[in-house]
Amino acid sequence: MSRPHQGHSGLDQVRIREGIEGCRIAFREVYDRDKRRAVVLLNDRRLTFPTLYILSSQIEESIYPYLKQRLVTGLRLIGRVRAAQGGTVYRGGAGHAALRWVLDTGYAQDGLDEAYEEVLERAVSVLINTYHDTAILPRVADMIFARHRQGRNIHDLSWAYFRSGHPDALKLIARGLSSDDPRDADLACRLLRIEEPGNDAAHCADTFPSYLQWLRDNDPYLYFTGESMQYASAPAVYRIDYEREYMQRGTCSYRRDPISPADDEERQRLDAFGALPQEQKRFLAEHSRRFHAKDTAGWARWMARPVDEQLRSARAEGEASV
Repeated sequence: MSRPHQGHSGLDQVRIREGIEGCRIAFREVYDRDKRRAVVLLNDRRLTFPTLYILSSQIEESIYPYLKQRLVTGLRLIGRVRAAQGGTVYRGGAGHAALRWVLDTGYAQDGLDEAYEEVLERAVSVLINTYHDTAILPRVADMIFARHRQGRNIHDLSWAYFRSGHPDALKLIARGLSSDDPRDADLACRLLRIEEPGNDAAHCADTFPSYLQWLRDNDPYLYFTGESMQYASAPAVYRIDYEREYMQRGTCSYRRDPISPADDEERQRLDAFGALPQEQKRFLAEHSRRFHAKDTAGWARWMARPVDEQLRSARAEGEASV
């Protein structure tokens, strides 16, 4: 093997220059002749996960004790995916670091084959749901859009992504609204459940800031549903808690936590609100938010009135009709 490029490990350089099969052949020659040398090549700090993946079937467990932990974690994860096994191969901080290495060095090659895609999906799922690593969200959002543009499956990846329950998950997907590629805008509309902006680039660009403003207005009342594309072709990954918006009692949890009434009067008001049809709830909740933002004292007086009077008052202002 020739001297590697400064930015690449020796094995990565061979993969880039000679392709996957050329890399496998070159590694097999070294591995059969000198396993110690093969271990040194694998342990190169610059080695990327795609190269480990294409060589994984040639690496015997007998040399695992001599490999860096992130390589062993990656190899065991690959093995479980290929064997269609569940379970965990991750432990503590070392497991977190290993999975970050898998994703950080491997996401650009997403699509090598179906098993490789599943390995990355599992890494993303554990990073988000076990390690609560939301720093990976921008990278995962890029993967979702790239897979969609290539006509590949995004169900499991998007499900893991939105399981983060983090508001940035919505903001990052919203960037697709202003993409030059209409497929990105279509996907963003579907995932965010907003009206299709059309194929006009200027219209899509205008939709992005308006959605971000809507998100800022409604952020305290949003909750993630846990729905996925296995649940529906256009899942509602988040919803507005109209009860909290109506009462102007937001939450930072992004979970649907019912309001505990402060007294009997508040309980009766919530019961009356809860008995309204869904569209009236939405209308009254939006009116309450806008009213509170412009006149807190007036809003408090309005809230003291019966719900049916609140509806008549809101309608009289001409904000909407139900």
